[in-house]
Amino acid sequence: MVKTLKDKVAEGPQEVDVLHWMGRAALEMIGRSGFGYSFDTLVEGATPHPFIAAIKQYIPTISSFAISREYILPKLIKIGTPRLRRLAVNLIPSKRIQKLRDIVETIDRTSVEIVEIKKQVLQKGGGAFEFLDEQGKDIMSILGTTLTGAGTDTTSNALSRVLHLLSMHPEAQDKLRSEVIQAISTHGDNMSYDDLLTLPFLDAVCRETLRLYPPFSTMARDASVPLSAPIKGIDGREMHSIMIPKGTKVFISILNANRDPALWGPDSHEWKPERWLSPLPQALADARVPGIYSNLMTFFGGGRACIGFKFSQLEMKVVLSTLISQFRFSPSREIEWKMTVVSTPWVKGSMVSQLPLNIELVSKTA
Repeated sequence: MVKTLKDKVAEGPQEVDVLHWMGRAALEMIGRSGFGYSFDTLVEGATPHPFIAAIKQYIPTISSFAISREYILPKLIKIGTPRLRRLAVNLIPSKRIQKLRDIVETIDRTSVEIVEIKKQVLQKGGGAFEFLDEQGKDIMSILGTTLTGAGTDTTSNALSRVLHLLSMHPEAQDKLRSEVIQAISTHGDNMSYDDLLTLPFLDAVCRETLRLYPPFSTMARDASVPLSAPIKGIDGREMHSIMIPKGTKVFISILNANRDPALWGPDSHEWKPERWLSPLPQALADARVPGIYSNLMTFFGGGRACIGFKFSQLEMKVVLSTLISQFRFSPSREIEWKMTVVSTPWVKGSMVSQLPLNIELVSKTA
């Protein structure tokens, strides 16, 4: 991807759809590390793997069935056999349903192909398939099982958000670039993750972006804890807990949890990476926010927290350190971020999700 971007901007600054390339890069990193399988050459003009379109369309498509998926589908899947239900799906005259069927078929077919290829490679001792990880260091090789969760859209959109914010805050971008280039001069171009962990401002930029702009704005859970602070009912009485019938879904606002001024201070709605370079407010520690990451609910918490949150952090830092050390990003057009299922950038007035930014080469001097 870096070579492709360098070629695009070799003659000077160019407008590039960052969202497009972050999506391709995120899926390829998951494919390589999770399955030992390459989905994308990351070369402009290359024929895309059908799995790429399927996985990108999956969340937007399935979100259009939110109500029926929650209240109708659980009953329908108990009717008849899988073969009968599949026949019924084929006969339903709905473009949305047929599109979702095709997406699921593509994902299933590709997943089965990867598993079968991996079995053959393991039986032959590896090295038989050029598009698999020849080192055998992917998660499937190590664990001998299938990695079913990926988070392509969430990580790629989070990366796009960081680059968009850095383009609008050139002083922060320059500070981050200086830190990364200094680290490269010390550790070399191929920094390990342990090396990346020593970069405080890179860590602060990632944490602050995930705090203020989590990819998901809400989540649904069954209530089992009292309120963190009392609220007043319509009759004026203070309530310290709420009686909720069994089976009721409670939607939790990740945005509000991450931006609560009572916890983060009066500037909680501002993007300030520097807040992570000094001690956090005591009110935040006292609140005991149940998230698994940095007193945030971005990756949820408890037994159903995001299984890939560590991988997401690794991916963000690797991609950001690589790009920021070689390219400068600046705004191109007015961007609106819309919350569909995952927070997604759109050019104002456009009907297509994209994030065009001006990109130019920089010299590797701190």
